[in-house]
Amino acid sequence: MSNLDTIGGLRSALTSLDGKAKVFIDGRSPTALSSYRGYYDHLAIERDGIAKHERTELDGRGPAFELNMAGYGTYEPGNGEVRIKADPTVAELIKALDLADGEVFEGYKGGQFHMHSSTDLWVSENGCCDQLRVSSITATPGRVDLATTEEEI
Repeated sequence: MSNLDTIGGLRSALTSLDGKAKVFIDGRSPTALSSYRGYYDHLAIERDGIAKHERTELDGRGPAFELNMAGYGTYEPGNGEVRIKADPTVAELIKALDLADGEVFEGYKGGQFHMHSSTDLWVSENGCCDQLRVSSITATPGRVDLATTEEEI
């Protein structure tokens, strides 16, 4: 498979698979999509084994705040992340990618970044710069495994 390193590319590859199959990335369940620390305008798929979300959803924008400097106005933060339902299926991961496409995310250290189908996608935990990209997909009955390879930044 190719072009698995963008929101649209991964979504396109997943749509031909069984939506009810459990999905794993290097043997771990995806838990969220958020701004990638390496490049804030890219997204990262997180695989935090502790996070257990009840549904796949945007966590929403943070509260607006005044910049407290004359003439700078109010800052409206972007979305923090797309939470992915615990023990996700292929359909849940597709839903998360759909929710991210077209949304504004808060960068890891601030700033607002518009994500779209051609946005680069990494596999990295929040706050890390893991240089992993989805490189292949293997489907077996009831299970889909995404494998990663390391890429130089």
